[in-house]
Amino acid sequence: FDNPNTDYTISPSKLGGMLQGGACVEVKVKFAPKSQGAQFNKIIIKSNDPNNPLIEVRLYGTGTDPNLVINPDTNQDFGIIEVGKESQVVSFTIYNSGKGSLSINSIGLSIGSSNDFILVNIPQQFPVVIKGDGQETISFGVKFRPSVSSDPNQIKGALEIRSNDKDNQVKYINLVGIGFACPIGYSDCNNDMSDKCETNI
Repeated sequence: FDNPNTDYTISPSKLGGMLQGGACVEVKVKFAPKSQGAQFNKIIIKSNDPNNPLIEVRLYGTGTDPNLVINPDTNQDFGIIEVGKESQVVSFTIYNSGKGSLSINSIGLSIGSSNDFILVNIPQQFPVVIKGDGQETISFGVKFRPSVSSDPNQIKGALEIRSNDKDNQVKYINLVGIGFACPIGYSDCNNDMSDKCETNI
């Protein structure tokens, strides 16, 4: 190598000796960048060839580091929702603040999550590739529709996002909510579960 402090490696690491006419030898070069940006180097081949005593093979590669950012990046509490009704949709946006392409491999609920949490507008196919520097985004939502009364206990789940962000390959956002069923003879007529079932019918 022209530059020994490199993100490139060569195999075999040392090569020398005689090569018979018509023979060949395979040399493998691997690029494993330790930082972002363009990385240059070159392989220098010296021989007793009178026409080409010195051959340079230029190497070029770019180190990338995609970075997943999700907004909002906070656990979500859907509050108290009457059984059979739905909460408002909480919208999430994902973008890539790093360099290189971010590959979103899956968006779903983690194992053990309640099916009362429903994903909305999830991409139909994965992986989804997002360009770096915040140039592109994808958006989706989550809503809560309790199927049973859990009051006062919370129904729990977690949003799970898998990507090629090496520092955050699996991202979790916790989801909680409480299902409430009105007693017989009562109803939540004002659609405000803060006062629960306020009307005697």
